[in-house]
Amino acid sequence: MDWITDKIAIGNSLDAKNVELLKKEGVKSILSLDGTPAGIEPKELGVKRIVIRKLQDGLQNQPAEFLDAVNELKRLVVETGPVLVQCRAGRSRSVILVAAYFMRSLGISAREAIAKVAAKRKPGITPGIEKLLDHVVC
Repeated sequence: MDWITDKIAIGNSLDAKNVELLKKEGVKSILSLDGTPAGIEPKELGVKRIVIRKLQDGLQNQPAEFLDAVNELKRLVVETGPVLVQCRAGRSRSVILVAAYFMRSLGISAREAIAKVAAKRKPGITPGIEKLLDHVVC
């Protein structure tokens, strides 16, 4: 798990189920992009909220579903942050989602937003998924 801001961390599927890590890091919400914590009650993980927005790693995502996940991250940051954004490895879907959040909240380009995330967590962006950023209106 890597903290991208004081309110947003990116992690992998193991991080999303690690009660001790979540508690130690002060995570209050989980935004899962792969469904890892499906069926687990938030209190079992010591968090207030778990939200699942399944995204695929590649070109098959619908822009509306992606933008819904970006909006959900914004809500979680405000209402129940700090938030762990996670996918299987925490290197592609999570990176693109947090980059989209930065594009909207900071009014920066996709390239700048990805660089901002990459400064804190090494990305491994699956080819094509970055095209979702074309749908983000700043």
